[in-house]
Amino acid sequence: MSPANNVTLTADYFHIDIDNRIILSGFLGTDSVIAILDNAGLNIDGAQYFTNAIDSRTQGVDVTGNFQWPAGGSGIFGLTLGINYTENKILEEAPLPAELDGTGVETLLDVVTRVAIEKERPEWRGTLAGNYTNGRLHSLARISYFGGFSSAQPGYCDECEESYGGKTLVDAEVGYQFNQVNLSFGVRNLFDVYPDQASETNSFGIFPWAAASPFGYNGRYLYTRAEMVLGL
Repeated sequence: MSPANNVTLTADYFHIDIDNRIILSGFLGTDSVIAILDNAGLNIDGAQYFTNAIDSRTQGVDVTGNFQWPAGGSGIFGLTLGINYTENKILEEAPLPAELDGTGVETLLDVVTRVAIEKERPEWRGTLAGNYTNGRLHSLARISYFGGFSSAQPGYCDECEESYGGKTLVDAEVGYQFNQVNLSFGVRNLFDVYPDQASETNSFGIFPWAAASPFGYNGRYLYTRAEMVLGL
């Protein structure tokens, strides 16, 4: 809805059910499974395979607001606010196939797979962005919040789930429109924020950051961008 000419508010609800969803099974490496693989002439220590293993549900809400005001003579200041809540849940698991009965395998899902589906994406995200334009000058400032999440990768143990806290990132950009070229300078992750470190149990600290981090683990990023429109 638009309660005023310079204000737009939007709310969306989404609900997605997937039956017989295809996923990669957990790592099957019990002695009985290895014996089956040896009998088949495969000299390997375990296996994974794609299968219709679960029913899943994804649901959540997106709320956005856009506002604009005149500022600084002919300038325009815009503000955008966005909030998202998303929940991922496994509703049901398929039973083990008969071929795996008596092999010591209890479920097709291991901790890595279950956590990846239900917990690796933050439930809460938020963005507040402001932009200002005045003639040839344009600028942007953005604050992004990523809620806490859990991950089981990297990790090579039976119970590898680790929790990571929420983080806030700041981006900024300023640019100028020349006659033919729009030149911009900017920085992403201005304050060089990193996700929480994984524990030392993860491959002896070889992988210090969570692979599932929603904003990566590369720290601050500086850039220059030049845009030119070519007429035909």
